Amino acid sequence: MKKSVKTILIAALLLIGIVSVTFIATATDYPFDNLFEKGFAGYTSDETEVLTDDFYSSKKIAVAAGETVWFGPCDSTQYFQLVGFDVNGEAVTDKVRGKDLEVVDAFNNDMVIYKYEVPEGVAELVFSAPSSKTTASIADVYVVSKTELTCLNWQAYWELKNMDTEEYVGKSSYYEIKKGDKLYFGVITEEDALETVVYNSKAENIGTINETELELVESFGGDLGIYCYTVDNDDAKYVKVNYDINYEQYYTSVLNPTGNRDSIVEQFIVEYEIQRPLSSTVTTLAGKSALFVGDSITYGARDRAKIYEYGGWAGRIGYFCDMDVLNNGVSGACITTARVESHSTGHYIYNNLVAAKEQEFDYVIMHGLFNDASIIPAIELGTVQGPQNFNPNTADVTKFADALELLFYTAKQQHPEATLGYIVNFHTERAVDQTPFVEIAIEICKAWGIEYLDLYNNKTFSVEFDDGLHPSSAGYDSMYTIVANWMATLGQQETVDNATSSAKIMSYNVFWNTNDANTGITDRVSKIINVIKQEAPDVLVLQEVSGGTQGWVPVLTNFGDTYGYGYYGYTHQNDTYVDSSANVKDTTNANDEMTVILWNTTKYDCVDKGHFWASGTPDVPGSLWTGVKISGTKDYPRCINWVVLKDKTTNEKLLVVDYHADPYTETIRNLSAQLIVEKVAQIRAQHDNLAVVIGGDWNMQRGDVAYTTVTGNGYGDIQKEATQTTTQGSYNAWTREEAKFGFGDYWFMNEDVSATIYEVVDDFDADAQKYLSDHSPIVAEIEY
Repeated sequence: MKKSVKTILIAALLLIGIVSVTFIATATDYPFDNLFEKGFAGYTSDETEVLTDDFYSSKKIAVAAGETVWFGPCDSTQYFQLVGFDVNGEAVTDKVRGKDLEVVDAFNNDMVIYKYEVPEGVAELVFSAPSSKTTASIADVYVVSKTELTCLNWQAYWELKNMDTEEYVGKSSYYEIKKGDKLYFGVITEEDALETVVYNSKAENIGTINETELELVESFGGDLGIYCYTVDNDDAKYVKVNYDINYEQYYTSVLNPTGNRDSIVEQFIVEYEIQRPLSSTVTTLAGKSALFVGDSITYGARDRAKIYEYGGWAGRIGYFCDMDVLNNGVSGACITTARVESHSTGHYIYNNLVAAKEQEFDYVIMHGLFNDASIIPAIELGTVQGPQNFNPNTADVTKFADALELLFYTAKQQHPEATLGYIVNFHTERAVDQTPFVEIAIEICKAWGIEYLDLYNNKTFSVEFDDGLHPSSAGYDSMYTIVANWMATLGQQETVDNATSSAKIMSYNVFWNTNDANTGITDRVSKIINVIKQEAPDVLVLQEVSGGTQGWVPVLTNFGDTYGYGYYGYTHQNDTYVDSSANVKDTTNANDEMTVILWNTTKYDCVDKGHFWASGTPDVPGSLWTGVKISGTKDYPRCINWVVLKDKTTNEKLLVVDYHADPYTETIRNLSAQLIVEKVAQIRAQHDNLAVVIGGDWNMQRGDVAYTTVTGNGYGDIQKEATQTTTQGSYNAWTREEAKFGFGDYWFMNEDVSATIYEVVDDFDADAQKYLSDHSPIVAEIEY
């Protein structure tokens, strides 16, 4: 996405040679007499001819279409006229302005030499310059040539005309060199560096710098760097450093500087105020992709340099950090929909995020709130809901909080693998109080687990403004380094400090039947969902999740989609499943069940998942233990599901296992417990022995063989080991009168986990005088 190298130089550089070389010559000893005579014969100025009262003119010069004419020296900022006439002497071109011409050389007193391509139909040219109102001087009338003019040509001309050569000679892009000299120049690309022209003592072009003579001294990210040209040619006498047409200035150049390489690089950086990220930032971001959405400050408004693909801080990150960026910032855009009707759909930042939904990015960086804060009448702030309670279908996006939460929700849904971030806008010179919007934006970032760069409350941050709101080009230079360095740390801050992860985990046997008539509890399904919402667990394992359109599967997958939970589970009897990452929501039938694991997608990424059957052939769907004497009712297939969750803040991983045990045969429960221990060991080995919690309805009492199998293999009973706990059981037999509060449901943890709280949630329904299920949910708070 980079432009040509001639359009991407750092605007802040004063690209004039640090070491100037004065070419001393006279008319008698200058070696370019023949070249001068050939180039200028018949084309010198005629100061007696006046085109208008304000302009002196040269003689008309015969030309042909397609010819190239060089002329100068001209003040790069002055107004002048260049008129073309046809064979009949009629003017056939408009007055050509400097902006329409190519600058081929310049001097550090703002004088330049232009190149002009003669268009069709032009037979004669007249070059004119403003009158000095007193006497004409070299700045007022031009010399014209059909032979390319160089600094060396001009020196010969000025010497012969007895003019003051000190005003012009030795102050352009030419350096006098000899074998062994070292010329450092940049910040430049290797391609442009290799285009540097070398001349011999006769001012003949003998080629360009070759790769063996060029060395990269310091990389600035991407293709940019400081290069050193070591002269390795006996015939080399002069070198001309490339001129940047767009900025009318040269690459910074130093001939034979003193000091070592580090000091030379430091000289470039300090003297020319070059802004760039730290080396670690370039390494971290190089080769990756980023989407930026926001307002005019994201877009890069008022960036007068215009030297990057997208401009502003975002464009600089793309170029200097060697990133593939898409800048969807739009001037005037809001977090809310406040300007959609008065401006366009592009003035709603959400739309500019959705516009890139088909593309994949490593980073998605969101920015904006100044426009919302500046609108009169004031936009309503709204209330922070958080991922557990936020409903994208009912969000009121005329309110700031709802709109920002929808933006974060959508970014997570569209780009689940991307690293997300939000930039809190800085103080501006314009009298707009952003404080209420900043405070609620930070609150929302914390609620949604979005890392943010707070420029508003950063007392050390300052930016040079162009208009009191938008940074100047220098302001964008300084801002991009801060944003780039922040991006390079996203997702790593807590890991560096070896932070401990914490989680609230919940297990709930919801009872397979969702028909109120079969349970005697009105609205039982919605009441269970409310219990889950109130507890707001980070991880939820469920048992007896029935299939079919009237079962629990569509209820719980809809809950996950609505409240920001991922989900995964395979059925017991059939090879069918639900999986939020694959958008599979209901492949089960009414005669089957599953255990389902849900997790908060704001907090976790699911990095691995799987399942196996409680049998001697665990990879065979619907398989059973064979050769086992069955007690009571016949055996029923049991599928054990598991996921590996990675904490987005700490990068710590947690293995979660969900199990619903056979209620009738102790031998089967024990064999299944042994299998779970073995399978978990295999999964841990693949993930560097991560922390483990195993939850579910185990249908066993403490002291049973299966319980001893689990605890005897290094897994602690969280209810017994939590710092704050209860002795109450979770099995309630539906009513308090009949409740035995048996110990059927368990959370087990390995040695990498500690528990702070364990409790049995009171889900008793006062209206029906029953519990919402025959198992009350169990909740624990853990650290790992």
